[in-house]
Amino acid sequence: MQSSLERIPTFPKDLLKILVKLLKTIVPFTYMPETTVTRGGQITLTKKIREHLGIHVGDALMINITGESAIISKRDPSVFDKHDFLPKEFDSILGKHRKRPAKTRLQRLGIVS
Repeated sequence: MQSSLERIPTFPKDLLKILVKLLKTIVPFTYMPETTVTRGGQITLTKKIREHLGIHVGDALMINITGESAIISKRDPSVFDKHDFLPKEFDSILGKHRKRPAKTRLQRLGIVS
């Protein structure tokens, strides 16, 4: 019978295989063709990419930088259609805080000493 220590995968080979398998199940990867940046700094999203993401003329896109990669995703406008998620007294609380000098507010947050 193997001890629990003997069943621990060795690093990096076994662990890497497990992580890759896990990532493939959590984050499905879809290959998309590459594109070229024009002189004006623009890129063209191919029809395949636009269809896959449901992108239409006039849609807003989000570009998130992660290390040396850029992740482009369609902005979901419904995220900004939220109402009544702040407490009713929010405006009065915010007003009290804004009456304080900026330096006092920054000190309270620990940004300045």
